[in-house]
Amino acid sequence: MRSSFARVLSLAVLASTAGCAAATHSQSLSASAGAARAGHNRDRFIYGGDWISKQHRDLFDMVVRSRGGWLQTDGVADPAKVAAVPLYVNGALQGDVSGLHGLDPARVGRMELLDGEAATLRYGPRHEMGAVVVSYR
Repeated sequence: MRSSFARVLSLAVLASTAGCAAATHSQSLSASAGAARAGHNRDRFIYGGDWISKQHRDLFDMVVRSRGGWLQTDGVADPAKVAAVPLYVNGALQGDVSGLHGLDPARVGRMELLDGEAATLRYGPRHEMGAVVVSYR
């Protein structure tokens, strides 16, 4: 009797874990299609262009609001932190994240906010503060 109960319990745990994994995968797919902001992964936030263009007029302000303390000190954008986060547009380095002020949200197809570890893995050293990666439509 106990072994039957243990098997049923094990199957229930496996089924719930698989359901969570499927939900996470579907969130990621819908966000990359531009439907909405993806749930954040441990190392990055991914935004689809349709959501960006409907919700925001200034990409820099969007980043500051979505990642709270990442670029701020005492609730205000910190110039030293802003200068330490590189901005990549269509794969090319475009300076620091303050360059987001000049980008047109309607042209953005996808935007990723990478933490330091993910940015360093992708682009190499000197990305300890992370990076912002923008791809145009």
